[in-house]
Amino acid sequence: MDLFRARAIPALIAVLAAPGAHATCDALNGTYRYESMAPVEGRPRYLSDLTLGPERRKLMVSEGGPARVQGLGAEQPRSRPKVTHLAATGTLAAVARGATIEFRDAQGKALATIGIGDGWACKDDALERDAERTAGLGENIRTEHVHERLARTGGELVYTESVMTIEPVVGKPKRTDVRFASAKPKG
Repeated sequence: MDLFRARAIPALIAVLAAPGAHATCDALNGTYRYESMAPVEGRPRYLSDLTLGPERRKLMVSEGGPARVQGLGAEQPRSRPKVTHLAATGTLAAVARGATIEFRDAQGKALATIGIGDGWACKDDALERDAERTAGLGENIRTEHVHERLARTGGELVYTESVMTIEPVVGKPKRTDVRFASAKPKG
């Protein structure tokens, strides 16, 4: 392989730049508790909320079958299955464009390793991504700009989501912080 011809230069640049592409995000690497430190908007948050894909099913067990579908005029509340989360910790490892999380149960058995999705980039020791989405129903459709940030603060993993409605324009962004405690004390 000739690394000095014109065709090889873009590949050579990519190879030389790759080790530094996410090196600063190694500060995020660590083992964190699976459940957030405090409920957010009245419900607990989990590290698995950061992941995508069918592998997430390995992290929980549902009892009672699927939720029953009822008509719009039904007076009975919907029944939901009872969900038991199996994971106790998640070990985050920064990769070139994002991170993977290895989930383990309370006995230390590995349950699954799942990526956090596409579009992440390392900026100042944190992973960040931006996206636009459409939300709402009927005539109340809106376009939102979503900024997500994953950073380590004082040993905690902090996931921040900032949502700004850009069409129709509405006030300040809504910000949500979810904190996950370190699972291993510093020694």
